[in-house]
Amino acid sequence: MTPLDAWDMAVLRLALDFLRHHADVSLATARAQHNIRKQSAFLALRAQIAVVRTKLHAMQVSP
Repeated sequence: MTPLDAWDMAVLRLALDFLRHHADVSLATARAQHNIRKQSAFLALRAQIAVVRTKLHAMQVSP
């Protein structure tokens, strides 16, 4: 992996961490407001983030 690739991976991981944090905060707010529709949306977003994180990890492991 070249240094640029490693940098790109680090930026992508940071972006996913930020997005996950936003989803967690918004999910907590939706739960406090008893908003089922928003809860479902943010749970789906968290699932999609997990899928992307898994794919990113798989890209990083393979040469």
